[in-house]
Amino acid sequence: MDFDRDRREPIELNITPLIDIVFLLLIFFLLTSHFFMEEGLQVQLPASQTGQKVERTEIVVFLDDQERLRLNDEPVAWAELEGRLRALLARNPAATVLLKADRSVRLERAVALMDTAKASGAQKLVLATAPPEADRDEAQEAPNGNP
Repeated sequence: MDFDRDRREPIELNITPLIDIVFLLLIFFLLTSHFFMEEGLQVQLPASQTGQKVERTEIVVFLDDQERLRLNDEPVAWAELEGRLRALLARNPAATVLLKADRSVRLERAVALMDTAKASGAQKLVLATAPPEADRDEAQEAPNGNP
């Protein structure tokens, strides 16, 4: 009985199933992740020194310089705004209503918009502002973080 104990077959590591799983995971995460894109009217927001970032909001109301309204990117008339807001807030009472009014809008119209949002049942109301001009200039000069 002559056993060849010294002769062994080389071990092959087949990584094809590993690569398949990595690609499947990559496809899964790409399909299930959400890519948010802010859309809406072109609005020049007023600047604010004390503005703070707010978490993503579910309800956004735009008021442009010609006093046209958009509710979550859909045109809406002033007369039907309260009813539409009330319906959205009925589905999610804890939703934050973000008001994006152009800086040239009369204060009277902005206050009317805030009153309408409060009358429709909004518990959290946020007025969007832009960073001060100095901060915007610095951000434009150094887009990649280099001064």
